[in-house]
Amino acid sequence: GAFLRRGQGGRAVHAAAAEVILPALANSPERPASVRDLVAAGKTGRNAERRLRVTAMTVRLTLGMPLQGLQHLDRALAGFEDFCTVTGSVRAAIPVAVQVFDAQGAPLK
Repeated sequence: GAFLRRGQGGRAVHAAAAEVILPALANSPERPASVRDLVAAGKTGRNAERRLRVTAMTVRLTLGMPLQGLQHLDRALAGFEDFCTVTGSVRAAIPVAVQVFDAQGAPLK
C-alpha cells in the first residue's frame, strides 16, 4: 500500500514520543536538548470492506547529541515507550515501531 508521510497522520505519535524521551534521558549528565528530524511513516491498506486504513506506523526520533554523551541510555530507551500515552493508544489498534538515532545517525533502538 501507499505510505503516509509526516503531517498526514503520524504527527501526534512522533511528537508525543519526542516529548516522553527527553525526560527519560534526564539522568544523563549531558542530556539532549532536543529531538530533531522527526519522521513518521504509516503503511496503508484496505480492510475487509475495502476502506483505506493505516495498517502500521514507524516513528523515527533523532536525538540532538551523539551517543558518547548519553548515560543510562539502555534504561531510558527500554522504558520511555511505556509512558507515552499516544503511542500506547495507537499501538492498541495498529503496530507502531519506534526507532531512535543519535545526532550522527547511529541507531540506538
